[in-house]
Amino acid sequence: MPLLSPRDRTVLQERFSRELRRDITLTLFTFRSAGLLTVPGRECPTCPQTQEVLEEVVALSPKLRLEVVDFYAQGEEARRRGVERIPCFTFSADQQPYDNIKFYGLPTGYEFLTLVEDIIALSRGVTPLRPALREVVRQIDKEVHLQVFVTPT
Repeated sequence: MPLLSPRDRTVLQERFSRELRRDITLTLFTFRSAGLLTVPGRECPTCPQTQEVLEEVVALSPKLRLEVVDFYAQGEEARRRGVERIPCFTFSADQQPYDNIKFYGLPTGYEFLTLVEDIIALSRGVTPLRPALREVVRQIDKEVHLQVFVTPT
C-alpha cells in the first residue's frame, strides 16, 4: 500500500519535473532481513518503511535513483562513507557523492519536507540560505560538524 497519497505524488512529480536539474542518487544504508531470523542488536524496525518511502519518492522522477546498501553485509562501505547507524541515507548529485550529508531516521512527517527540499537544493546546486548567511559560511576556515534536528517542537 503506497505511503504517499495520489495528490501528493502528483504535486511532487510536477515539482520535481520543474525544479530538478542534476541527477540525484540516494544511497540507503539499511538492514536486509533474512526472513524470520533476527540477530540481537541488529534490529531496525524503521528500515523497511524508510526504504518504502524512498522507493516511492525516486519513482516520481527519472532524475532520481535509489541504491541500497546492507549496513552489516557491506560494513566496509558504510564505514568508508561515515555511516554510524541505520536507517541512514546519503546523497549524490551527478554521481558526485555528498557523504558529508547524512539523513538518519525515517523521513516522514516534518522530516519528509526536509528530504524533498534537500533533493531539490542538491539537484539545483544552490543552497536556500540567504546571501548574508552564505557569506558567513564561506568565511569559516576550519572543519566543522553541523547537525540539524527536525522536530515540530
